[in-house]
Amino acid sequence: MRWGGARTQRGLRHGLLAGLALAFAPAGLPPLAGPPPLVAQTPPGQTPPGQAPLRDDVTRRAELRALYIIGNEAIPDGELRTAILTRDTNCKSLLLQVPFCLLRHVGLDLGFAHSRAYLDTLAVAGDAIRLRAYYNLRGYYEAQVRHDVRINSGGSEARVWFTVEEGPPTLLESLVIRGLPETVAGEEARAVIRLDAGDPFDQIRLGAGKDSLVRELRRQGYIDATVFEQAERPDSGGARVELDVRPGARYRVGEVRIEGAGALGEEVIRALFPLRSGDYYNQDAEQEGQRNLFGLEAVRFASIRREIPLASSGGDADATVDLVVQVTPDATL
Repeated sequence: MRWGGARTQRGLRHGLLAGLALAFAPAGLPPLAGPPPLVAQTPPGQTPPGQAPLRDDVTRRAELRALYIIGNEAIPDGELRTAILTRDTNCKSLLLQVPFCLLRHVGLDLGFAHSRAYLDTLAVAGDAIRLRAYYNLRGYYEAQVRHDVRINSGGSEARVWFTVEEGPPTLLESLVIRGLPETVAGEEARAVIRLDAGDPFDQIRLGAGKDSLVRELRRQGYIDATVFEQAERPDSGGARVELDVRPGARYRVGEVRIEGAGALGEEVIRALFPLRSGDYYNQDAEQEGQRNLFGLEAVRFASIRREIPLASSGGDADATVDLVVQVTPDATL
């Protein structure tokens, strides 16, 4: 079966060759001709001089060919793109990048190679607000974000720009950590949190640091550990943070019970479970044991339940926790 005449086939061959030449061309060659002239879109409710108002149904049909974020230095493009809803048309796979996706630069658009995205002006306007809020979370309270939408004269293609003015960051003047148990030194806690005086007041990093500190405490046996935060931004322009650590009791493992081992045998289960009676409880070790059990083909399901005996007083010296390892063997084997 032949599709198209000789002229059509020659045109396709020339397009493919042009795409391959673009993909493997040496550096320094002049760029290909750009897209058709673009028409700037003014904010919603306004119409550019000499231009008919753009209907919402037209802008929603415009394919979003490119999305640009400019002016950002402290936060990379990739991270900022995860904070917004707008997406542009992109190649479905790196395997299709050469030559199929690159052929688009020479006017040959192979639809199967791309994931299409279309312009939503309301989402774009909202994304400018989202970007500013994200910068606030990262400690840049003076950040400003402008957006610009440009649609070609035919209304079929659009491009979006977000222009960022970051401004100076709000710096952390002090970080005080109170209530640490004797097993965790202050410097160790700061290393886990990875935030200290002089750094930008990054609330995302601070939240992740608190989670890491709680994880470290639970790794050392403090099952009920929590960390409370108090932050303020005084007139000096900086930020001050106090972390109140409440570790609770330090638990040792009491009894390790195996339920449902069946033909596998308790010895096999215990050999794969790293915690023993008398050890300090370790959340990471508990999770490792569960992964080990799931790694067995003969195990269909495995779970670990913690039980604190009523006789345990909760004091630092004698608090204990029993671990119940429940296993469901795979009946098909």
